[in-house]
Amino acid sequence: MMRKLLLALFFVGTTTTIFAQEDELNLTLSGGVPMGKVKEVSNMAFAGDVNYLFQVSDHFKIGPSVSYVYFNAKDKDVKALMFLPVGASAKFMSSNEKFFVGTDLGYGLPLGKDNKKGGVYFKPYLGYNISEVVKISLSYTGIPFYSSEPAEAYKLIDGVRTSPKDEKNYDSGYIGLNLTFKLL
Repeated sequence: MMRKLLLALFFVGTTTTIFAQEDELNLTLSGGVPMGKVKEVSNMAFAGDVNYLFQVSDHFKIGPSVSYVYFNAKDKDVKALMFLPVGASAKFMSSNEKFFVGTDLGYGLPLGKDNKKGGVYFKPYLGYNISEVVKISLSYTGIPFYSSEPAEAYKLIDGVRTSPKDEKNYDSGYIGLNLTFKLL
């Protein structure tokens, strides 16, 4: 699975450089409110994203992206959740290039020592270009993941202890406010 994802990212990166007119390197900082089951154990989410977008047409850009997503823990007995999403980003700009809509799609790798398996990462967003180098946007970031040994946080949510052989699906996501800086 991972090999196919990396191969797809490489293909997208190498083929879109042929069409590149105005590439951009972006750094995005995000903060938001957790949604789904994770909101019961986390009250804030933070993220940092880096993407390199190649211009495919006048109003469309696509390229690789990597992120770090952190869900803080409300309780000191609960571990924070962290993910490293790797994927692709696509952005459509309006004709006046002030408004844009886009999405990131990939795989969220879990970080930490808990026995978790990652899941599909998705981040649709809608934004506004404040200037040539600063953008603001709203997004929903989702990373459903699987755990065969749920962290204490999820044992508390479920209210019952699960067997290590049981595999459970947990939704982790947040609605976020994003501030993006164009570096190149």
